[in-house]
Amino acid sequence: MTIYVIEIVPEGRPRLPFFVASAITQSQAKHLCASAPVYTAGQKNLDRYKKKKKQFYDQATKSEALVKARNTESVCINLQSQILNCYKENREQTLQCSDLAKTYMQCIDAAKKNLLVNHG
Repeated sequence: MTIYVIEIVPEGRPRLPFFVASAITQSQAKHLCASAPVYTAGQKNLDRYKKKKKQFYDQATKSEALVKARNTESVCINLQSQILNCYKENREQTLQCSDLAKTYMQCIDAAKKNLLVNHG
C-alpha cells in the first residue's frame, strides 16, 4: 500500500493536507485531491455559526414554552393618577401629597401581597 501526503494549494486558499492511503499512482492521487471539496476556515466558521444559531433559537423556543405569562395589569390606577396630579399642582410643596403617597404605597403593598398569596 502506498500512502501519499499531498498539500492542496488552490489559488488564494490556505494549504490543506490531504491523505491518500491506497495502491494508486501519484497522478491519480493528485486527481483525487483536485476533485475533493475544499473548506476554508471561513466556511467552517459559517457552518458552525449556523448550527449554533439554530440550536440557540430551538432552545429559546423551548424555554418560552416553559415560562408562564404573567398578568401585567396596572394596580391602584386611580391613586396613581391622583398622586401625579397632586405633584403637578404642588411642585414647590410636594409634602402636601404625602398622605396620598402613603395611601398609594399601601395600595401597592396590598396588591403585592395579593399577588404572592394567589400566585406565589
